[in-house]
Amino acid sequence: MPNHKAPIPALTSVRFFLSVWVMLFHLTVPNPLVAPIPDTINSFVYRIIRTAYSAVSLFFIISGFSLAYNHEASAPWPRAALKKYALTRFTRIYPIYLLGLLLMLPVELHELLPRCSPVNLAREAGTALLNLGMVQSWLPRAALSWNPPGWSLSAEAFFYACFPFLGILARQAPDARRRLALGLSLWLLALVAPLAAVALPAHGFGDVPATSFLADADPRVSDFIKFNPLLRLPDFCIGVLLGRQFAALRRSGHPLLGKGAWFWLPGCAALLAALAMAQAVPYPLFHNFLTVPFCALIVFGLALDEGRLSRFLAAPPWVFLGNASFSIYILHIPVLIYMGFLYRAHFRTRMSGVGWGLGYGLTVIALSCAAYKWIELPLNRYFRKKISGSV
Repeated sequence: MPNHKAPIPALTSVRFFLSVWVMLFHLTVPNPLVAPIPDTINSFVYRIIRTAYSAVSLFFIISGFSLAYNHEASAPWPRAALKKYALTRFTRIYPIYLLGLLLMLPVELHELLPRCSPVNLAREAGTALLNLGMVQSWLPRAALSWNPPGWSLSAEAFFYACFPFLGILARQAPDARRRLALGLSLWLLALVAPLAAVALPAHGFGDVPATSFLADADPRVSDFIKFNPLLRLPDFCIGVLLGRQFAALRRSGHPLLGKGAWFWLPGCAALLAALAMAQAVPYPLFHNFLTVPFCALIVFGLALDEGRLSRFLAAPPWVFLGNASFSIYILHIPVLIYMGFLYRAHFRTRMSGVGWGLGYGLTVIALSCAAYKWIELPLNRYFRKKISGSV
């Protein structure tokens, strides 16, 4: 049930930078419409961009943190509270998610027409239904279908469904020491699947570095380990534990409040060190496991900090961009495809160069801010009123 606590602007603003990081990652992927960012740029910068999938762990941890901070789940919720929570979560993420799917519909039809047959049509309709139902990440071959970033929203939908029943985390870990022990246990649990992929090894996945494109990987293995919601649930649960711990510190006025640099500084340093050695780490370990503690330190530190960094991130422009980050995350692939089609139709070649890259990034941000202001916000207000009146 909601606690109506004061927002934490830093955790909102940082999502903008994470979404831009993910957007850069997708610019490194070989594409018939876009010349990818070359690996001839600075090697450290390239490794940072190629491992931007680490940002998804940060997104999941922030999500769990925010829900645990703003909702009380240590006791069973009444039916009315469950209904309100479910409707609020659904209406918060689905409008922009659906917009992303609608933008991809012409692209999917364009790709289907040359191979149109009853079998392919039925297969594509089934994939569309999976995406509409936000369950595509449960099937490895469908996880990246239609709008690829949507896989994480599919996982988030599962996390949201689990959250009201995760009160056991609060009951089993009532103090900081037990929360830390449970968090470490969850982190080690997340090691099992990627370690199995490395030990076997899963060819093209468990035996390649973290910056690989996985060209030879079997998606039934790689996409299952990378995207299955159950295997990514530990990230979210660690965020829930952090949110509970932060709420306890704030209630008691603990001396750690305002000292977030003790956490986010070493967290950022450790994350950058991990990114620097990504070429030497097997892909599954980096994708699902290695960076999670560093991400947890960053999230917890940003929540605690009340110094210069928090004041910087609390500036209205950053908070606005942070709120628009969901649109950036969902819309950047459709925008890339449409811009690529238009560019190729006019110039008969792929988009390339720093200029188009900056133009693409600014276009995505501008369209996402517009979508947030004129689609997401009005619909959220409308649905909140409807939910308040029906529950």
